[in-house]
Amino acid sequence: MTRVLRRIVEYCGLRGLAAGVRLLDVARAQVVGRHVGRLWYRLDARHRRVAVDNLVRAFDGQKSPAEVEDLARQCFEQFATTATETCLLGSLPKEWFSERVAIEGREHFLAAREAGKGVLLLSGHFGNWELMGLMPAVYGYPIAVMARTADNSGIEQELARMRRRFGNKVIPKRAALRESLRTLRAGGIVAILIDQNVAEREGVFVEYFGRPACTTPSLALLALKTDAVVLPGFCVRTDDGTHRVVVEPPVPIVRTGDHARDVVVNTQRFTDIIERYVRQYPDHWLWMHRRWKTQPQTDRVAAEVRL
Repeated sequence: MTRVLRRIVEYCGLRGLAAGVRLLDVARAQVVGRHVGRLWYRLDARHRRVAVDNLVRAFDGQKSPAEVEDLARQCFEQFATTATETCLLGSLPKEWFSERVAIEGREHFLAAREAGKGVLLLSGHFGNWELMGLMPAVYGYPIAVMARTADNSGIEQELARMRRRFGNKVIPKRAALRESLRTLRAGGIVAILIDQNVAEREGVFVEYFGRPACTTPSLALLALKTDAVVLPGFCVRTDDGTHRVVVEPPVPIVRTGDHARDVVVNTQRFTDIIERYVRQYPDHWLWMHRRWKTQPQTDRVAAEVRL
C-alpha cells in the first residue's frame, strides 16, 4: 500500500469512527473507548511490548509481571478513552466543560496572568490533555498550543479545528519559537507538552524514571528569554467519568549565567514534575511511546545536571 493510499485509508477509518462516536453521549463514548483500548491492547503486539518494557524498566522490580501487564492494559484503555472523548470536544457546549471539569489551583493561573509577562503552561501527554488545553479558553483566556503537525493532513485538520475552539490557536512546530515569543511578549499563554522523545539534534538529555531521555528544551528556552511564568497543569480522570484539572504554583526558574547549563537544569526540573504525576497516576501516561528511543552518544548522563 502506498503512503498516500495508507493515509487516505487511515483518515476515512478515523472519520468513520469519529462519526459513530459523535452519535453517543460522553458517558457512552467513554465505555466505547475502554472496550476499544482493551481490544487494541490484545491486537497490537508491537506497542504492547513497548509499554510493558517501559513499565518494567521504569518501576524496576517494584511491580510484579501481572501488575505490569494490568497497568499496560489500563494505559491502552486510558488513551483510547481520551481519543473517543476528543471526538466529542469539538461539539460539546461550553456549559459541559464548566460542569464536568473541576479546576484546582485557579488562583495560580489568575495570578500568573496578572503578572503581565506571559504564561507558559507545562504539561505532557497525560490524561485527556486535549480537554485540558481547552479549559482556559472556556473561562475567557484563549491559549496558543504548541503542537507537532500530524503526518496525515486530514487528521491534522480535524485536530486543529477542535483545538481552536473558544479562541485558541495552534502553533506548528516549524514556527514554534518565533510564534511563542510573539504570544508571550503580548502577555499571552502558550502550552507546551515536553514528555515525548526528540532527535538528539533537537533536544537535551535529562533523567526521566532513572534513564536519559532526549527532551525538547523549548519550554526552558522561552522561560529564560521572556521571564514568563511557568505553571504546571495536568488533567486527571476521576472514577465517575469527570475530570480534574490541577494547576500548580509557578516553577522557579534557575539562572546561573551559564545559559547552556540553565537550559538543561530547568528542563530537568520540568521533567521531574511530569514524572511525579506519572508516578502518582501511571495509567494516565503513554507508556507505548518510545520515550527513551534517542540515547546519548557519550557517557554524560542527566544525573550530572541535577540540582
